[in-house]
Parts: sequence; structure tokens; C-alpha cells
Amino acid sequence: MEVLKLITELPQYQQIRTVASRADGYKITDKNPYNPHPQDGPATFSKYDAQGPLVVKVFSFSYTKGIPEDESGNGGGYVFDCRSTHNPGRYEPYKKLTGLDDPVIRFLEDDGEILTFLDSVYKLADNHVRRYIQRGFTSLMFCFGCTGGQHRSVYSAQHLAEHIHDKFGVEVRICHREQKINQILKANNQ
Repeated sequence: MEVLKLITELPQYQQIRTVASRADGYKITDKNPYNPHPQDGPATFSKYDAQGPLVVKVFSFSYTKGIPEDESGNGGGYVFDCRSTHNPGRYEPYKKLTGLDDPVIRFLEDDGEILTFLDSVYKLADNHVRRYIQRGFTSLMFCFGCTGGQHRSVYSAQHLAEHIHDKFGVEVRICHREQKINQILKANNQ
């Protein structure tokens, strides 16, 4: 716990502290994480800045049933399409299993396409989560879709959720919508 506290006190992880609010709901701060040109003036920030702790929601879904709705009011987040990767659902031994089952995990990892796909997702997600923590945002959403919402999207959502939780220690809420499986990975400080 002490190590996490020390890490979050590093300058690059400092939350933005607002010093004034404007009538339109935007806030300004004297601690700008960006390096503006002097002619730019003080930065303004949204009403969502510095509201703290971040909760990440990660969904798996079937494209035939639509993209999950963002209930936070922020307009959504990332949506990743897993349909370009090799589908274990095309093979009889895997048809009744999900991306949480060992035989499907072995199939996807031995094939390797999903690992390459997730490497790119991890890089994008890490930068986004880091910035959201720094700015004190409270909600971030990642969705993974595939044909049935059973194999590739479930595997991807579960692995991203665990990656974010392990790396940043924030609360991650997982919803494998078509499988009717929900899970919460509690923040490390709770």
C-alpha cells in the first residue's frame, strides 16, 4: 500500500487541483499537466476533472446485440472489434465454451493473433488510464465485441481488465454481457 501511495505522489500522477470555477461549469487550475505556449493563457478543465477515484468498466458483447450503452453520461469509451482474430467458435470442441475456459484460452494464445491485438490495446489503454487518474476522472469504459460475445471478446475483456487492475490498482468492473457474468476487481486501497 505504501508503494502505491509513493507512486501516486510522483509528479506525473498528481491529480489536478482546481483553484477556480467558472459560471459555465468549467474549472481552471494553476497546475497544468500540459506545457502550453505563454500566449495560450490558463487552461480550462471540465467539470469531470479532479472528481477522483477512477472506476474502469470493461465489457464483452456480441455485435448482433449492439454495443453496450455508457451509463456514466460521458458518451462512451473505446470499442474494439475482435472479429478479425481467429475464431475458436468455428470449431466443435469450443462451441459451448467461453473465453474464460482453459481450452479456449489455449487455442487463442497458441494461435497468437489475439496476443498481438491485445498488445496494441494495452498500450492505448495504459496511456488513457494514466491520464484519467492524473486528471481525477471517475469513469472510463472499454468494450470488446465479436460475433457471439462468447470467445474472443470475453478473453480480451477479461485480460484487459486484469491488466489494468494489476498495473494501476484501480477498481475494474467487468461485464461479459452475453454470458451474464459480472465481476468487480476492487481497487487495491479498499
